[in-house]
Amino acid sequence: MKKTTQTPEVNLRTGKRKATRRPIAVLVVEQPTAEQLAPSDDDLAAEALYQEAQVLAAGAPVVAISNIVEIPSIAAHPVSAPERQAFRSEALDLILSAAVPASTKTYSPLSHIDLITSVKEQLDKRGLTIKDERYQENRKGQQMFGHLTVAGYNGEQDMCLGFRNSYDKSMQVGVVGGSRVIVCSNMMFAGDFKALAMHNGNLVQEMNTMLGKAADRLEEHYRKLQLDSEKMKQVEVNPRIIHEILGELFYSESVVSEAQLRIIRGELREQTNFGDGSLWDIYNHTTEALKTTPSGLIIGRHIDAHQFYMQRA
Repeated sequence: MKKTTQTPEVNLRTGKRKATRRPIAVLVVEQPTAEQLAPSDDDLAAEALYQEAQVLAAGAPVVAISNIVEIPSIAAHPVSAPERQAFRSEALDLILSAAVPASTKTYSPLSHIDLITSVKEQLDKRGLTIKDERYQENRKGQQMFGHLTVAGYNGEQDMCLGFRNSYDKSMQVGVVGGSRVIVCSNMMFAGDFKALAMHNGNLVQEMNTMLGKAADRLEEHYRKLQLDSEKMKQVEVNPRIIHEILGELFYSESVVSEAQLRIIRGELREQTNFGDGSLWDIYNHTTEALKTTPSGLIIGRHIDAHQFYMQRA
């Protein structure tokens, strides 16, 4: 767009000043949208390769996954409206209506609803009552993340079991134990993330075995996270330390995005739930921002953030 301004000049005949109009260029800068700031498909693919490299480095076997197959237009597991309402989550409209891909010689898909149902069954077998359940989706339900909350043993945090799945082969089905801070619903996930390749064989039995082990160790993970949170509460931080932490989280570790940095800055200004100047405060501001992480990356980013903060505790 252009603006004009008045510049005085002299009329040679009359000797009077006259005004001429000269254009001035004005640069208009548009702010990036949330979609532009979100990780691209290339980012998600790179993250999946990074996680696979970590598994290889640890010496665990990795089952190769074939190229993405065309997804049929009709869902294999239609879910009725009453069933959908029972899950109490708007995100499930996309998660449960997404079409399950066809099986191939090298790939056996696991439906989102089968995973969710199995997680609930494993918790029920151990007498653990679900207090709350929440879900996130990405790529129109092709990727999903969920976490079921079980009442904890103190008034600050509850036990939590997180799990993920995909139909586009961007990530393996996985589960991890953790906790959720009651006052703000922020999640805490530490190590021991269990993943299962979606290959031929008795996939359902392997999944139930994995989920059962995670449920058995849920209280163990919860107790550890309680100790971790108490350690962070004992570490004082000041503005200089906070700036160092955020710089490393963004530039060095790539745990948070530019948009999430702005969320953390807003949390630091508001200090709604946390504000006693401890490492625990900035940790919770970070996990608050991580709620906006795409479902395919959210577990890994929480684990990376937790490891980062515990190195400073």
